[in-house]
This record gives sequence, C-alpha cells and structure tokens, in this order.
Amino acid sequence: MKKELFHGLLAGLLAGVVSVMYLHVYSSNMGVDFSAIAQPVMILISSIAGTVIAAAGYWLLKRLSWLGNKTDLIFTSLFFILSFISIYGTFGAPLPPETVHPELFTGLVIPMHFFPMLFWLMIKQLFQKQAV
Repeated sequence: MKKELFHGLLAGLLAGVVSVMYLHVYSSNMGVDFSAIAQPVMILISSIAGTVIAAAGYWLLKRLSWLGNKTDLIFTSLFFILSFISIYGTFGAPLPPETVHPELFTGLVIPMHFFPMLFWLMIKQLFQKQAV
C-alpha cells in the first residue's frame, strides 16, 4: 500500500502545483481574480487529498483481485468518470456578489478537476513492476 499512497501523493502534489500555476496564468490572461474563492493552498490540498483517496481505492481494487487483469482499466475509467462528475458542482458554485465575470470561474476550475487523473496516469509507469 505504501507504493500506491506515494503514487497518489506525488500525482496530487504535481497536479496541485500545475493547478496553482494554471490559476495564475488564467487569472493574469483573463484579467480576473478568483483568489478569494480558489485559494492556492486549498487547490494543493484538494489535489493531494483526491489522489491519495484514489490511491487507496486503487490499492483496494488490486487487493480484492475481483477484476483480474482489468483492474487498471476499471480504475482509470472510474477515476475519469468521477473527475467528470466533479465538474458539475462548479456550475452552481456560490460566488461572492461582487465577483467580476463569474462566468469565467468554470473555465478556471474545470481543467483543474482533470489534472489529478492526468498526473496519476503520467507517472504510473514509475510505480509499475518492470518486466525482466
């Protein structure tokens, strides 16, 4: 389980850092400031928490061995579906009344919901057993 948790922690950290960078690039290019709503620390924490929870789920799926050699496919599909479902809440997110251009908020946060899954997949090769 230690390997899976480290995988989740690293993927979440990378996703969080890239999400914060995206926040700054998006904000400066679009001329909006959502810092009161999308705080860098919370973005980093939520990215790490999400991937660590995903790592625990992945470990559990592998340990139960119900899915055989389809575990990775099923897990990746579930991770994608849950990432996609998570963007639903961004459309009705309560924003402060004084928010300028609230319609741009979803454009900021939707990509961030997919960064954890993308980084999980990107670094997955580092954590797989190498065939000799």
